[in-house]
Amino acid sequence: MPTITLILYGKDDCILCDRLESMLKPHVEASRDRVDIRITKRDIFDDPQWAAWYRYRIPVLSHEGKAILEGGPTEAEIATAIGAVVKRSKRGTLGG
Repeated sequence: MPTITLILYGKDDCILCDRLESMLKPHVEASRDRVDIRITKRDIFDDPQWAAWYRYRIPVLSHEGKAILEGGPTEAEIATAIGAVVKRSKRGTLGG
């Protein structure tokens, strides 16, 4: 089974970050039979470069170095983004 690692950039006390994290959970669970999706949280203030890139865009969900969601995405946008990543993994186009 393929493993997908997604990075969730945010910061402490970020309501939008917490909201996106909770909205992602059902999509991750729904995909468990096809792929293993792992979400790694990163605080943007742990790295000056992350702070420069994402400070005004958080939360940002990235895959393979590319932002796939940011700000306050809708449920439909989340479903589309996760679906696209899962679909690519099934075609074997994802890296490790």
